[in-house]
This record gives sequence, C-alpha cells and structure tokens, in this order.
Amino acid sequence: PALTRTLFLVRQSLPMVCLFTSARSFVSGKHIIHDDRGSAAIEFSLVLPVFLTMIIGVFAVGWAAHSTHNLRHALAEGARALQLKPTITQSELQTLVRSKVFEAHGPEDVSVTLTIDPLSAGVKLAHTTASYPVTFTVPLVGSYSFSYSVSMTVPVTAS
Repeated sequence: PALTRTLFLVRQSLPMVCLFTSARSFVSGKHIIHDDRGSAAIEFSLVLPVFLTMIIGVFAVGWAAHSTHNLRHALAEGARALQLKPTITQSELQTLVRSKVFEAHGPEDVSVTLTIDPLSAGVKLAHTTASYPVTFTVPLVGSYSFSYSVSMTVPVTAS
C-alpha cells in the first residue's frame, strides 16, 4: 500500500514537474522559444518608462503654458490699472502684477519694467514688460529652462 501510494503521488506530480517530453528538447532549448509565459510583464516593463515619461512631459509642458498665460493675464491687469491711474510707478505696477500671478508659479520671480514715451501728438504710450523664468523637468529626459517675456503698450492720458 505504501508503494502504491508513492506511485500515485509520483504520477500526479509528474505532469507538473516534467514539462519536457524528452531530454533532447530540454537540452536543445526549444522549449524556451515556444514558451510565452511572462511576455506581457516584459513588454509592460519596456513600455511603462516611456509612457510615464510622455505623460509627465505633457503635464510639465502644460504647466509651463499655464505659467506663461498667467503672466500675460497679470500684465494685462496691470496695464488696465495703468490706463486708469497713469501716475503708477514701476514698483507699484510690479507689486500689482505679482499680486495677480498665481501663487504656485512663484510671483516673486516676476520682474516688471515700465517705460513711458514722451508726449507725442497728444498721447503718451506706456510700455510694460514682464518676464518670468520657467523651468520644467521631464524624468529621464532632463530639465529645460527659458525666460518667458510679454510686453504690452497702452495709451495713457497726459497729466
């Protein structure tokens, strides 16, 4: 009975243990070529870094675009205020523009310049420029930095 039980256990485990029909196929390695177990995991491990890099890159470029749009909007608000109150100084304009920049973009990095042309044909022109350094990082690719600058010219009343 013990021998019968042992043979029964060997027969049950034999199909699970012996994957090869002959020793020759085991030695030649043909079983490796036709075995596709784990191929999805390998493909996933090859595609995942590229996919994540692309996704993070899209978000980084989107954040940079949002930063530049935010700066343009803030300078437009400053230019409107300059039209309403032509006596605004450059430091007051810079404070106003920085207050309109979204806090996460680092308003302290924004620099604003104001130049007013002399009176010509009864109109004074005020040239405002704001610049903002933008840096975005894409993993496995690198960091990119550039300075975004936007200018607006508005007429101001002669005082």
